[in-house]
Amino acid sequence: MILDKKSFANLCIPVYGEKDILNKYDKLIKKVFPGLYKIRRVDMDSLICYIVFMYDINSPMRKFFSDIDERKKECAVLAGYDLQADKARVGRLFDFTDKNITEMTTSFLKYQNNKAWAVLQSNEEVLWQYHHELLSPIINFKQDKEKLQALEIKSKLMNECDAIIKRIEMYEDKIFGGDQRLITQVNSSPTSPESIAYVQNN
Repeated sequence: MILDKKSFANLCIPVYGEKDILNKYDKLIKKVFPGLYKIRRVDMDSLICYIVFMYDINSPMRKFFSDIDERKKECAVLAGYDLQADKARVGRLFDFTDKNITEMTTSFLKYQNNKAWAVLQSNEEVLWQYHHELLSPIINFKQDKEKLQALEIKSKLMNECDAIIKRIEMYEDKIFGGDQRLITQVNSSPTSPESIAYVQNN
């Protein structure tokens, strides 16, 4: 795996290896993230870098890290976060409970103006959420009937996962232009393919 400036040459915002992002790309950032000037947070540079590394269609991170959990961690580190010292903060980015992440990710996907790419991200994130739900143990049930109902819900989630995977494959085909070699390379990276971010596509 080689991550260098050349690998990130086609990003919408050329943040790789850069510092003081807000000042250096002020006009472009305001165009990509309308209303950003209203947000005040100490990690804004890192947040922008994280979003670009994770959700730019030209970012190589998807190819190198097909597993969503691994990709999010690697993008966070690349963006300047410390996974231990910033554990709570990056956790909120990863599960989209951060107050700014959903709005900014949505703006970034809209700016790229590729509907297939945006919907692919949504499908993968939903698949990731379903996967976590399926692995969660069934507890706090009072009767066997309640346990059976919970199992039925999980069975429906598994069926929905199959449908989501088919949609993901369809959008991958659209985005990568039917280049099966590239799709295979993306999906057979050191980890297994899952999902990235849940966004609102409207």
